[in-house]
Amino acid sequence: MIIRVQGGRVSLEDIDTLTAFKVAATESDRAGLGAALAPAGRFDGEHAWISEVWVRKSAAGRPPEWTAGFEKMLTFARSKGWYDDASAAIRAHIDWGA
Repeated sequence: MIIRVQGGRVSLEDIDTLTAFKVAATESDRAGLGAALAPAGRFDGEHAWISEVWVRKSAAGRPPEWTAGFEKMLTFARSKGWYDDASAAIRAHIDWGA
């Protein structure tokens, strides 16, 4: 799954890939990344934290198999410490070369 930040906007791409989770941004997006991510989550200066609710809304209409796969992805993220229960957000690596 890719959360794309481009031109100050955020969108969800590659929805069916549940084995990867990253934010794709360009260096020019660095200064405004927090504001651009606001509808989807937050930027802590190192990682992006993407709202589980935002992902589910953005992926609305996916089949039950997708939901099951997403639940597995969340379980894995929790096991690695990549899920923040307080904000229901998934930690995402930022690929600055996107």
